[in-house]
Amino acid sequence: MGPVNNNQQSLSRRMRIFLLLATIFITGITIVLLLKKQPEITHDALKQEIQSLQNQLPIRVDAYTELMNVEAGEMEIIYSFVVEDDPTQESGISVKDDDFAQQVQSAVKNSACINKNTRRYINSNVSLSYRYMNNDNAMLAEFVISAGYCNK
Repeated sequence: MGPVNNNQQSLSRRMRIFLLLATIFITGITIVLLLKKQPEITHDALKQEIQSLQNQLPIRVDAYTELMNVEAGEMEIIYSFVVEDDPTQESGISVKDDDFAQQVQSAVKNSACINKNTRRYINSNVSLSYRYMNNDNAMLAEFVISAGYCNK
């Protein structure tokens, strides 16, 4: 019974990682669909794009994650997500995992340069900040993808 349970956990973990990657992809697509493309990203243009997106919030990006807020800093986009834990613990990645923050950061950074929408911001000297909180607003993960990251 033990190996089957481990296989099921491994499969669930892969499914949760897939959902996190899908979240990143959907967020990028959402930005493109909701925002007017700018030939050059300036601070003012960035603020306008973010204001347009804020009107659509909150956005459910998967079964466990909701984009609650997007802010424009000085050449920075700050995404704030709320992550609900799977009460059945079948998801593989749980907000209760000690390495949840590391897993989320790794998944987001690995896909940032692949996704043309996030890559566009990063290559235009815009940093992307990610905040993942639970329902009680406790910080689960917080990290920044610095401007120019994809050029490294």
